[in-house]
Amino acid sequence: MANTEEIVHVIPLGWEYDRAILPFSRFTAHRVYVLCDPTGHPRREYYLAKVLKYLRARRIDVSVVRVDTFMDLPGTMREVSRILQTELDEGARVYVNVSTSGKLAAIGVALAAMAHLSPERGGLYYVPALDYPASEVAQKRYGMSRGMKGDPLNLPLFELTLPNAASRIVLSALVESSTKQLAYSAARRLLFSSGFDGFGSLTESKHSRTQRNRWNVNLYRRVVQPLLRQRLVEVESSGRDKALRLTRAGEYVACLCLTTPEATALRSTRS
Repeated sequence: MANTEEIVHVIPLGWEYDRAILPFSRFTAHRVYVLCDPTGHPRREYYLAKVLKYLRARRIDVSVVRVDTFMDLPGTMREVSRILQTELDEGARVYVNVSTSGKLAAIGVALAAMAHLSPERGGLYYVPALDYPASEVAQKRYGMSRGMKGDPLNLPLFELTLPNAASRIVLSALVESSTKQLAYSAARRLLFSSGFDGFGSLTESKHSRTQRNRWNVNLYRRVVQPLLRQRLVEVESSGRDKALRLTRAGEYVACLCLTTPEATALRSTRS
């Protein structure tokens, strides 16, 4: 049987050209995601157009994801996590270029890759440059780096363990909330609607306070306590209810936990 596995590349793009396109002289690519917000600076728009022209001329399917990889670390982590989960769920192999934008982008894409990728399903790579041109004419031709010294370097993927499936659903809801807060009752309804057992029912108002307390205990044991232990949330009073509030560390982890509908269905294993 022919191998139908598709190869996907993720490129956070800054002021680079050679480092973005030269790896395709060594690598196969069926699809490429270019992460770039061209409104931040005219030079970004220039390099984006130049990279898109190269990829499309080689009939590579390319999508532009609008995110400021220079300044928006949570957004970069979130978008790369979304791409990885979607493509991995579809059976693709995904490779992430860490050398085509700034240091913030390299951190963001590396964290996302370590949270979702395994060496069997893709990898991280760095493109070593031959030199760094000083003139604006050369920079516009090659980018801030010129050429590729040897082959792209494969970087190690250290596993970054994410919270359990139920906790990831709650973290995703928290980071999408304008208040970064979620009441226990709302968290339980969310988990019940997502297919997790032991958090509530469609007729919750008809159940006794004792039953609702059992559900809250289950929420605390399976979701709240592990998140508190990792200092990703805090617990505070919200009227007669309690509520979870996202910490700064929790916000960054939550950006790695955003799940696609396919990923939610796949991972909703009552964990």
